Amino acid sequence: MNFRTIRHFLISFFLAVLCLLTVCPAGFGADTLYFPHVACQDLWQTEVTLFNTHESDGLTGTLTAYDNSGEVVSENDLTLEPSERLQMNVADEFSNAPEIGYMKFEVTSGSAAGYLKFYTEGRYRVALPAVSEVSGGDIHVPHIASNDEWWTGFGLVNTTDSDKTLTMAFDDGTTREIFLEAGAHDSFTLSDLFDGAAQPDIASAVIENGAGVIGLELFGSSSGSGGNYLSGILLTHETSSRLCFSHVASNEKWWTGIVVYNTSDQTGQLDFVPYREDGTPLTAQSVSIDPRGKYMGTVKDLDFPAETAWFQVSASVPVTGFELFGTQDQNQMAGYTCVNISRSSGGFGKLETGGWTGIAFVNTAEESADITLSAYDDGGNLVTQETMTMAPHEKAVALAAAFFEEDISGATCIRYTADRQIVGFQLNGDDTDMLLDALPASTLVPMAVAVTGSCAYQVSADNTVFTASGGSGDIRMTASDYCDWTADSDADWIVFTSAVSGIGDGIISYDVAPNPNTSLRTAVIAIAGMTISVSQSGAAVPDDNDDEIPVEFSDSVLESAVREAIGKPQGTLLMSDLATLSRLEIKDRNLTDLDGIQYCTALTALNLGLNSISDLSPLAGLGGLEELDLQWNQVTDLSPLGGLSNLERLILDGNTLSDLSPLGGLGNLSLLSLNWTKITSLDAVSNLDDMTSLTAKINGISDMNALSSLTGLTELDLSWNDISDISGLADLSGLTRLILKGNEIEDISALAGLDQLQYLDLSYNKIIQIGPLVTNTGIDDGDEVHLEVNLLDETSCGADIPELESRGVTVVSSCAN
Repeated sequence: MNFRTIRHFLISFFLAVLCLLTVCPAGFGADTLYFPHVACQDLWQTEVTLFNTHESDGLTGTLTAYDNSGEVVSENDLTLEPSERLQMNVADEFSNAPEIGYMKFEVTSGSAAGYLKFYTEGRYRVALPAVSEVSGGDIHVPHIASNDEWWTGFGLVNTTDSDKTLTMAFDDGTTREIFLEAGAHDSFTLSDLFDGAAQPDIASAVIENGAGVIGLELFGSSSGSGGNYLSGILLTHETSSRLCFSHVASNEKWWTGIVVYNTSDQTGQLDFVPYREDGTPLTAQSVSIDPRGKYMGTVKDLDFPAETAWFQVSASVPVTGFELFGTQDQNQMAGYTCVNISRSSGGFGKLETGGWTGIAFVNTAEESADITLSAYDDGGNLVTQETMTMAPHEKAVALAAAFFEEDISGATCIRYTADRQIVGFQLNGDDTDMLLDALPASTLVPMAVAVTGSCAYQVSADNTVFTASGGSGDIRMTASDYCDWTADSDADWIVFTSAVSGIGDGIISYDVAPNPNTSLRTAVIAIAGMTISVSQSGAAVPDDNDDEIPVEFSDSVLESAVREAIGKPQGTLLMSDLATLSRLEIKDRNLTDLDGIQYCTALTALNLGLNSISDLSPLAGLGGLEELDLQWNQVTDLSPLGGLSNLERLILDGNTLSDLSPLGGLGNLSLLSLNWTKITSLDAVSNLDDMTSLTAKINGISDMNALSSLTGLTELDLSWNDISDISGLADLSGLTRLILKGNEIEDISALAGLDQLQYLDLSYNKIIQIGPLVTNTGIDDGDEVHLEVNLLDETSCGADIPELESRGVTVVSSCAN
């Protein structure tokens, strides 16, 4: 494998660890695919697989093999029909395979995805996705192990046309420089950088000046350690505020380990939320993480509930990380990155022949997900199709064939589309239980289509907007391989920086010069009978008419969403344009800065969930807001919301909140959601008399007395807190839905008078007697009561539950039938 101290390359583990390599952005829609390491020597073989991601157009390109110095070893021109898949053994296709260090597939028309696999026949194998996204900056190395038990190795490729000197800055303060010639490949172990000596004090690193470099790292058992552990991940510049750890295997045979690395210079907080397979959240917990530090441990160390099927980590700082699975006998280990792995569409490029393929999905969204699965054969022919629905946070795992009613034995790959963000992955094994590998699902990217004569053309955008300072843009053209096109513009301030004509697929790049004028200017780029509008704002001087004052947004995501909402894709945005904007949704789009939204004064409903917002000050003046969703952001200070007296619905789930006092003046609130917010008290909202619905799941609340004055409540959910005394509920006679699962409750006397209850969940508590529920004559026909996992005595099981059931109540308990 060219890693100088590697003796074993063992990646094999059971179907129980089906969370290996998950959905990554690499793959569908790529113009260049890199296979960053090739090994065809010393019993090692390498398999390369390509597949055409288009269902209607062919794929052509050149697969080029390079030696370690970047010199071309061999070239093969390839053509694939729509949805066709091509699998090849490098040694069979290239006569000089032992000389190859890495490979690259350059698309001339169409779009491709792929993977490569290393294996030693009959012993072990590992698969990695082809790389389509080259690093844009410093590369994070989240884990290094170099001691008597472990070694760590690296493989790097310089994809640029210039020599590069990289600096590996380690967490112990030492540095090492690595020189890579243009196009060169290098592989080495950490100890190679320190004259062969292990470095037990080094735990992580940053590869500086990494733009244009792709890489991977491997870590495994050292010779003489007695173990055969080995795993690896791709190295990138990507970070995230949320990591999805999609599977848990912790028993006598398997352990599950995790690494979360803080890439910033600030102390952060990690919030762990585990889930059952059906999507039910379990008890959450938090830990702090030092600047440039990492959290490393096993799932057993986290002491999650036994029913944990997967978990999510939310971070207050940018992080990267991965998950490991290993056997207790030290023979098998494998891992995968957990950064940015939720997608709404993807493809699985390999169905095992002579073995099995397992597929798993996790619905990470708050809503149910509808998923369509399509199975294809090597020739790109549709074999069969199936649909399924997943509940919020649910996990589904099975052998590939079990997802389909019809036989898929003739299929070699599967595609899926979903109406929600989900995590998908596959695992392949042979019948000997020796060979195992995993592959990520690749992202599907749809485009708008235009047709001219018999030629079909697609472009990636129909309008672009630039600020007065100018900038650069790219237009992706997708066309049949026999269709030609030419790009042109009617403006001299648009300068093309790439070829302006071609046949088949291509990318048209251009620069927009700074606008010297004080007013908006517009132009068009014409391609194959289609036009792409280009508009650029100017430094307009406002006059005395406020309606004509230009409005600017600091975050392009916010500006784009506003333009979509008001139907103004181009041109300068004016105050008058925003006068009728009453509803706006910007959900899960990586929005960070709200500056400019203060001008949207007509807003009554605003959904900003699943972003990275921390500063709410621009919202302070939006007094007309009635509905506000801020779930799963990075909010800690609620003071800007204190004056929004018209708010009726407020969702703050997934933020880290310590002070709720700004909410005390929101007298019109009818719904408040505070799930996963780290709060310990509800005192600050005890005067919100109009509130009818309150949820505060998975927090540290122990005292409910503050709620005794909220007599208007009809729905209350305080699941998974630290509540033992519920006497404060006695006066809440209007409650129809009450959920208190996962607390420390023993005495339920306070519920005897709540005669409007229709749904009651008291599961996972310490309740012995349920007589107050029998006394409550309002609990009757059609109502539902949950009492699972309590300490119910014989009277409760043998008399009280039958009494409730005789009144038409549905009772779910752990009592023996």
